[in-house]
Amino acid sequence: MILPTEIEKLVLGTMFAHPNGTENLPQRVVHELDTSRFDGPAHPHIFSAIKRCVYKKVVPNTANVAIELKGDLDKAGGIEYLESLTKFPSTIGVNDSQGIGDWVREVDLLGRARLIHSILNKKVGIPLEDFQKRVLESDDPEAYLSQLTLEINRYVSGTKSDYQPFSVAVEKFEQNIQASLRGEVTEIIPCGIPNLEKYCIPRPRSFGVISGLSGQGKTQFGIYMAIGTAIDLYNRGENGQVAINTLEQQGDRLAMRVACMMSGVNSLSIAQGKITRQEADRLFEKCAFIKSLPIVYNDDPTITSSQFVTHAICEHLKKPRVLGISDYVELFKDKAESEELRISQATRNIRTVCWETGSQEIMIVQVNDTAVNSSYKVGGMFASRYSRAPAHAADWFIELVNYPQLAKAQLKATIPDKRNGEMAYALIEKNKDYPIGEEAFEWTAEYTLFRDTSLPVGRIYREAKKEDDF
Repeated sequence: MILPTEIEKLVLGTMFAHPNGTENLPQRVVHELDTSRFDGPAHPHIFSAIKRCVYKKVVPNTANVAIELKGDLDKAGGIEYLESLTKFPSTIGVNDSQGIGDWVREVDLLGRARLIHSILNKKVGIPLEDFQKRVLESDDPEAYLSQLTLEINRYVSGTKSDYQPFSVAVEKFEQNIQASLRGEVTEIIPCGIPNLEKYCIPRPRSFGVISGLSGQGKTQFGIYMAIGTAIDLYNRGENGQVAINTLEQQGDRLAMRVACMMSGVNSLSIAQGKITRQEADRLFEKCAFIKSLPIVYNDDPTITSSQFVTHAICEHLKKPRVLGISDYVELFKDKAESEELRISQATRNIRTVCWETGSQEIMIVQVNDTAVNSSYKVGGMFASRYSRAPAHAADWFIELVNYPQLAKAQLKATIPDKRNGEMAYALIEKNKDYPIGEEAFEWTAEYTLFRDTSLPVGRIYREAKKEDDF
């Protein structure tokens, strides 16, 4: 078997050998691999510099990568090492790039195996090389890594068998009764949104779905819940974290949406270079606070739902996972015979994480087009795109109807008498063991802010602010 460092050299060397051909090798590779997959002191720096060149539309040859490395050039082995990588493929008998897809996949698998091994090796001593070889030689490496991660989680948590005496479940229920008598909340993850908490949303060990047409604010509604949960964990000093898988946008754009939402600054003013000093100060103040919150994110757009399981549980072993968001499920790069099977597989894997970690997992889904002749109708929970699996698997299901956004998209909507056409509504269409219903939220499009109507004006995530302070 070729050594892991050599397969990494083969991938990097092939990109250097074909930096600007018609095959667009560097562009293909940087969108399929994460920097964390590379090992050693040099290779992560080199791959990160290649990625920056690609994003800047600069040819990623050795000279330009050396310039991009700047102060990290020595850490990357110097220009001599970069040039040696270009020659490396031919030294092992590789003279073209036909196998690049297999080599990239192997680097990905070896990198994921290294991540798991770093946790596993604390418990049982298995040499990394032996472990990586075992992964590559398995019939289905991705499934093997995913299953092994689940077993590690059970091993660390002390679960030796899937079967337990039913008395264990009864005792847990009795503990919940005692906690309720003491006035403690046992089935709610506090997120500072009373309109949801009265439905026990979000709650531990549950799988939730937020659906709606494109442009309704589904991502922002999920972020609203996630940030509120993170602030509650921070305020109580609780050992836990919130995780966001952002498949639709990069992390810095997600950060912009959060900061603008919390500071009341229109992101358009940033994009147009018209931001004022006062707005910048508000943003910097909120950024400082956001950085202190227990939030982790993954913005790898090439991730499969099996890889998601591996990452989620490995991160949970470092710090307990309280709430996770996957935005959005159709973007997971699973392979299946049909879109129905692909979405079903992703749904099962996300649900697996909530049961293995005890977290609240929230999945964002698109719905089939419910606009007919410029008129909109509520889709219902079985209108999710490609598959009904999310609705069947969900413990709770929310369809988001944002009337101001519908009007902006020039979609006419029949508004029931009890609703306000200036508001957004969370239609809770499924909620196992708890009530269903609908709740209104104020929507401010300028900084994509939802506001719980039961909270005082200007109050965001339990931060008491006057409207003027925006």
